[in-house]
Amino acid sequence: MTSAPAIQHVVLACDESGAKGYADRDEQVLGEVGVFAGIMVPGELLTTAQATFDAIAARYQTSPGKVHITDLAPGQQAKLREEMFQLITELRLPCFFEAVHVAGFHVFFRRFERQIKSAQEQRQSRIKLSLRGPTPDSLHVALFFGLYSKLLAFCMERDRCDLHVEVRTDQVDDPIFKDFQASARKLLDFGATVNRVTGFDPDTKQVLKGTVETAEVPPEHRLPITIHQLDFRRVKHLDGLVLAADVLANSLAYLYRTRPPKERYRRLNRPESVAAHPLALSLDAFNDWGAFDASDLLYPHPCDPDAVRQTPWYRRWLRYLECWIREWRIPAA
Repeated sequence: MTSAPAIQHVVLACDESGAKGYADRDEQVLGEVGVFAGIMVPGELLTTAQATFDAIAARYQTSPGKVHITDLAPGQQAKLREEMFQLITELRLPCFFEAVHVAGFHVFFRRFERQIKSAQEQRQSRIKLSLRGPTPDSLHVALFFGLYSKLLAFCMERDRCDLHVEVRTDQVDDPIFKDFQASARKLLDFGATVNRVTGFDPDTKQVLKGTVETAEVPPEHRLPITIHQLDFRRVKHLDGLVLAADVLANSLAYLYRTRPPKERYRRLNRPESVAAHPLALSLDAFNDWGAFDASDLLYPHPCDPDAVRQTPWYRRWLRYLECWIREWRIPAA
């Protein structure tokens, strides 16, 4: 008789910093970045860790309700950062981060928009469809999706494949919070999908209905992980773990914002990208980071010198010109 799998309870306390708009918005300052950071606490450490983080947070609470690091004076910010980082190190808590260049996110959307428009213009069918362009994605949601994916990847790398995941966030708007939950569930949704399509035949004056079906993912191609329970919580009161995530996200956003010009546009989601961070060892959470990161691959900054050098020589001069215009048009941070 096969015994039931042991379910590992993990808490992901997370928060964002920097940009979090939509894909139809370009960067407002050169190298603008959005970042989501998270701290994972195994269930067996939760009681101890929660009490200790809460005790630190309470010392910086000047009024009822939550505390944000940006609410504090610079001296208090530095002290809070030091205490939180020291505790994370002592407890050996893995930390995750997901960062995206706003300009890269925007360029990806505009390219996709052009592809959709081109496909629509090349249609030869007489059937008229209600054709709309793509809706710009939320950077906030994309950042969360990447962060949550890294949590699951970390657990799979350690053969923790039966999980009860509890996600804690700060107060975010209802639509965004719902999108967080939908994106997390979609990651492991391998079932078939059916989308209904309506068209109009001008010759017969008839409304036509059809479906677009996507087959389920075969078992051998599915991620070998099961989320037995997934809980989302928006904390309304003081929570030391979420405050620690706020401190971490804020410090990462500062690190990216103050990179020297020669590093400003380079990739964001590698351990070497955060090597100067005080929690570099905690952020270097994976045994194997792989050859690339999805966000760095999909949303590179258009002026990333490494990407520009890979452009065919006959187009490279145009990339350099576009970057020169961008730097002339958009202010530096």
